[in-house]
Amino acid sequence: MAKGITWKIEIPDLNRFKRKLKPAEALYGDPWREAMQGLAADLGQRAKAAAPVRTGVLRASITATAAKTRVPLSLRVRVRARSARGFPYPKVLEFSPSHHHLRWLRNVVQSAAAMISKRLDTAARAIEGDWAKY
Repeated sequence: MAKGITWKIEIPDLNRFKRKLKPAEALYGDPWREAMQGLAADLGQRAKAAAPVRTGVLRASITATAAKTRVPLSLRVRVRARSARGFPYPKVLEFSPSHHHLRWLRNVVQSAAAMISKRLDTAARAIEGDWAKY
């Protein structure tokens, strides 16, 4: 089975940051998880909207989820459609200029910057609201 395509957004010193915040996980865990789950949902909706449609199989195969941890640090957008011959159809559309949909999924992932900011601002407001409890 073919492996998927992975794009990473690196955050410098994330591990050091996580160690420092570990004692306050109860404070920021829920808002952060909600932000990551919301971001996954946003990306999934955008990917479905941007997906080329001929039969609807490609669009129906798109799923987006945040990591299933207390404080998720990653999310995944999966596109599992296959051609009639079993070839990963999304790869053909993503990388073949002859199909006129070159980089359709990459462009969706790159457009996530504005969504990330919006979701993290919402999480920050929720954390600030709970700050007085601690």
